[in-house]
Amino acid sequence: MLLYYFMKNILIVILLNLAYNLFSQTKSFVGVYENKTDKDAEFIIEYKLSLNADNTFLFHFYQDQICYIDDERAKGKWKLENNAIIFNVNEKTDVNDTHKFNFNKTKATIKGNTLSFYDCSIDWINNTELKKISASKELEK
Repeated sequence: MLLYYFMKNILIVILLNLAYNLFSQTKSFVGVYENKTDKDAEFIIEYKLSLNADNTFLFHFYQDQICYIDDERAKGKWKLENNAIIFNVNEKTDVNDTHKFNFNKTKATIKGNTLSFYDCSIDWINNTELKKISASKELEK
């Protein structure tokens, strides 16, 4: 009987530790990532991604070139799977006139403070790298 309670307590400790470690790992990815041209450049290109603690994301791409302006957004959910961030988009609720980009099944890796996109259906997003600039600030929805 004593062995039963001991094993039960050990199992509870192991499960709590596992849950804590999984949550902590996900939490370390939460934050705002960006990549933008220098202020002195002839044109402006900015990428900004917010990975929120509630596992939602917001992406904003902006470019202002000589005779062309592009201002695009995406939103949806993200999850951590096999050391990759996987973006999921509900096409009925997340893609609309404001959020036109569909990041569904897009993947990214994070090494240090750098997030790198890969396996995205939007070809020019692949290999784009964003640097973490904040641990908790969220983009405006």
